[in-house]
Amino acid sequence: MVGNIAQNKMRCLVTMVAALAVVLAFCPYFQTGTPFEFAKKIVGYTVSITSFLVFIFNICLWRLLPEFLTGTPDLNGTWKGNLHYRWANPETKNDVQATVDPIFLAIKQTFLSIKICAFTEESESLSLSADLRATEIGFWLLSYTYDNTPDLKLRGRSQRHRGAAELKISKLNGIYQLGGEYWTDRWSQGDMSFVQKKNIVATNYAAAVAAFGDNKCA
Repeated sequence: MVGNIAQNKMRCLVTMVAALAVVLAFCPYFQTGTPFEFAKKIVGYTVSITSFLVFIFNICLWRLLPEFLTGTPDLNGTWKGNLHYRWANPETKNDVQATVDPIFLAIKQTFLSIKICAFTEESESLSLSADLRATEIGFWLLSYTYDNTPDLKLRGRSQRHRGAAELKISKLNGIYQLGGEYWTDRWSQGDMSFVQKKNIVATNYAAAVAAFGDNKCA
């Protein structure tokens, strides 16, 4: 859905509350007593039921609704892809370029939040913040900042650092694809592409490799 994802989420929740209040208002159980007692019952039950429904909806029910209603693509799972990077060596002033294949992107998503963790054979990145927004031409942008922690035995040549990434989310034949760029505070940058996905959310590199059954990106 075109528009701001946060606004779409708020609109969806407000519609849910309003619809529930209308349904309760027509229930015979509530149509007793004074107008004040009637309003008090409606408000009390609406708040209680809505709180429960929002909790369940946030965790899983939103995935059962069409995307045009929620305004949110379902990215939950582990994505497999590759990464190409360039690093400006501060000592030699030369550019170092290489490819990382595979790289895994584990996304844990609810209706109201999204968390991202990237795994390679040498390091792990955990998102510090993340934002999902729609564009006017039919795709979404996933932007996030992250903290990268290299494997302890590699710290001599690869230090802990922070970075940011922006991934374009589009559909090809009804299947999502993720691709975009990233930057770090150690003068490196690159691009990432993800075209394969498993529904489980891996918690480390080994689990991600096991989920896909190999360690190469097709």
